[in-house]
Amino acid sequence: MAYTEDKAFELIKSAHSRGRLGHAFILSGSKLNMESLATRVVNLINKEDENAAPKKTLSAKPRVEKEVEPEAPAEETASSDDGGLDLFGNPADGGGDMFDMFGEVESTPKEEPKPIATLSATKAKPAPVVEKKPYKEAENLDELEGDLVRVIRPYGKSRIIKIDAIRDLEKAFFQAADANKWKVGIVVDADRMQAAASNAFLKTLEEPPNGCLLLLLTHSPERLLPTILSRCVNITLMSENTERIPLEGEQDLLTVLLRSGKQGFNSVSRALTIKSVFSSLLSKRKAAITKTHELTQKEEEKHYKNATDGEWLKEREKHFESLTQSDYLLERSKFIDFLILWLGDLVKLKSGAKRLAFTQHEGVMLEVAANEGLESLLRRMEALEELRGMFETNVSEALALEVGFMKAFG
Repeated sequence: MAYTEDKAFELIKSAHSRGRLGHAFILSGSKLNMESLATRVVNLINKEDENAAPKKTLSAKPRVEKEVEPEAPAEETASSDDGGLDLFGNPADGGGDMFDMFGEVESTPKEEPKPIATLSATKAKPAPVVEKKPYKEAENLDELEGDLVRVIRPYGKSRIIKIDAIRDLEKAFFQAADANKWKVGIVVDADRMQAAASNAFLKTLEEPPNGCLLLLLTHSPERLLPTILSRCVNITLMSENTERIPLEGEQDLLTVLLRSGKQGFNSVSRALTIKSVFSSLLSKRKAAITKTHELTQKEEEKHYKNATDGEWLKEREKHFESLTQSDYLLERSKFIDFLILWLGDLVKLKSGAKRLAFTQHEGVMLEVAANEGLESLLRRMEALEELRGMFETNVSEALALEVGFMKAFG
């Protein structure tokens, strides 16, 4: 089930207020919604509270708690707390069984007897009052990043997350911190974790320190390890704006898809034509991205040329080269998503669904869908997913595109 950002936040807020917050979440959806929700969640749990108790999270592993026998029997009374909503939007009663972060029934733990005050305790000096600064809410992930909040992003030309970044996060989780503060790890584009990084992350996920929260942001949760998926609360976000935001330069690609689709995709020449338009579009986008970063680099060099040494400027040059490649790979991934989304609309039309991403072209797409069988469309979508996987290897881009488009449209 998909939630709006506001609804997802209210569910998480309700779970947190009742001490039922899970220790790990996977957020999927649009980049804007994911990062906005992650920022709001961290602001929520790390606000200053003078009366706050030390933070506790629900562990991924079941806990065996020792029951305490009360000294004298007492009659059960109804709780005045109605429990609000659980994480999945279901009413949570104040008494009886509750649902844990996986939706499984978990019995309400018995309340431990309160300790009897002793003479020494009554004579103890009150603790000094420490004035606390008001919590300043962050507006984005960059403002959150610090000792308590670590943000991991893909880096380098290949846009991958390496094991070193995950190990640094694990070390940060075991460092001392204020008992009333949460330590948070946010992994942006979590599906970009290498195999070694995923396995290292899994160890942290299985045995998280108390008072730690993990947020994984990804457009493709299905690319995460099944063992990671099973240990997290999965929240799919839907945009409140149902209109798709067009990609720059997509119209040329859309035109050739509609024209080729009306004629029938089972043609080598038409498959290569679509591939040619796609490659040309990528070249234009790469040139635009390169130009943007070159201008930024030149401005930086002009500003700092007389204030720093040449070695620093060389490092910045490498930084902008990596940034250019990283942004290009992200752009390429968006256009692969565009093709899969377009084919997905054809599948919806074959199935009688109405909510399309390309509603303005529904008439022509109905003609295209009429030329295709449902199994054929699913096979074409699968071929594009395989193409995405080929990009993860060392194969040349041109070769991968030719093979991938022949499978998808030939």
